[in-house]
Amino acid sequence: MNKTSRNILFIVFVTFFFVGAPIIVLYTAGIRYDVKSGEVLKTGVISVTTTPRSANLLVNGAEINHETPYVIKNLNPGTYTVEIQKPDYHPWKSTVSVKASETSFIQNIILFRDEPPKLRLSKLDTNISRSPNNDIIAYFKSNTEPYDLVVWDVVNNRLIKSFVVKDILDPSDYSINWSIEGKNILLKSKTTADFKVFSLADSVVDFTKLQSPEITQVFWHPSTENILYISSNTEMAQINLETGDTETFTGESKNSVLVDASLLSFFNNGAQIELRQTIGTETSLVALLPISEYTILARHGAYLMLSDNRKELFLVNIHDKQPLLLESKAILFDWLDSEELLAYSDGNEINVYDPKTHSNVFITRQAEQITAVKWHGTGNTILATTKNSITAIETFKAGEDRMITPLLSNVNIENFWVSNDNKLAYYFTGSDLYSLQLTK
Repeated sequence: MNKTSRNILFIVFVTFFFVGAPIIVLYTAGIRYDVKSGEVLKTGVISVTTTPRSANLLVNGAEINHETPYVIKNLNPGTYTVEIQKPDYHPWKSTVSVKASETSFIQNIILFRDEPPKLRLSKLDTNISRSPNNDIIAYFKSNTEPYDLVVWDVVNNRLIKSFVVKDILDPSDYSINWSIEGKNILLKSKTTADFKVFSLADSVVDFTKLQSPEITQVFWHPSTENILYISSNTEMAQINLETGDTETFTGESKNSVLVDASLLSFFNNGAQIELRQTIGTETSLVALLPISEYTILARHGAYLMLSDNRKELFLVNIHDKQPLLLESKAILFDWLDSEELLAYSDGNEINVYDPKTHSNVFITRQAEQITAVKWHGTGNTILATTKNSITAIETFKAGEDRMITPLLSNVNIENFWVSNDNKLAYYFTGSDLYSLQLTK
């Protein structure tokens, strides 16, 4: 190689070093030249995580040959369509905005299984009732008197107990109500004052002696096992099924419920309903409510869920200086203990209320009547049903849109719930019980 050639090669090398090296550095730093706009742009990234892992990623329809979790790098600022796919799972898809020098997050995405439902029980004659742990059901079996009340473990597909129910003409006239821990079952007539109690353990109480045409309500304690309330227009009795002890409340306290060491009662002062709390001999005002008839639906820690005869839902914190947190028209609700979140619906809209931040988030509105709202235990998704469909609805927006995934359609759904481990959904068609795999 002569001197001239060497000089040319040296000049080419130096030129490449001083021009190419900065370009490589800028490229590595996420800086691009946009040919269309003629501008130098900083790029952004999208971080994607899913449950389960190892899902395929597509950006604007093109597969990127990487599986989740993954960070999609060097994206020019703009809007991208991101799809997540995995065999035997419902796909996820949304638009995501990418900004210069920023990370857009698509995280905690739950992919739901896409497989046909499985038949669990068939040819059931009446509706069923699930226990509080969601893994046990109770239902009437016989077509003729005496009827059998069957308690069945749907997870392990086995009989737990069967009770012979005497002196009822029509099982469909009776609602099946579980105690808070699922150790006892209350049958209540919808048309008369008749009620019957069955214990999976042995109860020492003879309820035949407590029957009376003057009974107006029979209900379980909202947070304590083995405690039953029987009320009339003049008094209310609290009965401990384990010990047989009975405490009677009369006068203003006849609408009371014992919660831990305090007595909660409703009192009509003529202008409002006072929710009062009595500890020992001291009574304090908890909240003022509109005049109506109230029922304590559930209690979770300091939070009480109340309903009235106007189909209003109330959330009350009995330890807060501003105890009345929420008052809303609602016929459906579900409380998520782990996150302290309330999902509720009036049958058309679904909202989520967070009492920690006093914030209410609108989730979705459905054209069809919503018949159930249930949390998936992750707290990221609400499962909603209509009379013939099951849908998974994200409670957060991972992308520009809130992902709504149809899980099942064209089926008859009269009862719906989610298993205790959140892996299965159960639905009852009116005669058959099915399970639907949600996750593995």
